[in-house]
Amino acid sequence: MSNTKHWWGADRPPRAYAEALLQMQGDPDRQQAFMETHIPENEDFRNLVRDHYKTALSLGGKEQ
Repeated sequence: MSNTKHWWGADRPPRAYAEALLQMQGDPDRQQAFMETHIPENEDFRNLVRDHYKTALSLGGKEQ
């Protein structure tokens, strides 16, 4: 079995999505669109992505 699609049908782990969101800081509309189109609708998975995003911010990411 392939190592992809292992997180509730996602192509990537939550951290990868969080890193993408981190690069979109300062553009909440773009972040929201990304969440809606690229991240699986599973609420548990989306919560993991949000947690990774918040952790990245606290470790040195800067909100603009």
